Amino acid sequence: TFALLAPDESLLGFVLRYLRYATVSAWIGGIAPLLFVRFGLANAASTLVDQPELATTT
Repeated sequence: TFALLAPDESLLGFVLRYLRYATVSAWIGGIAPLLFVRFGLANAASTLVDQPELATTT
């Protein structure tokens, strides 16, 4: 994907790969859920501290 900018096994190639994975991780871990809640596509998650009955098992 960044092969036009730098070979995969060069320092620049490794840096670009790191940035790509960091961007995807930030999107999956925080940005997308925040936008889903903000636009009303999902509800904010409740923690088990707020609802201890969910923590019990049968």
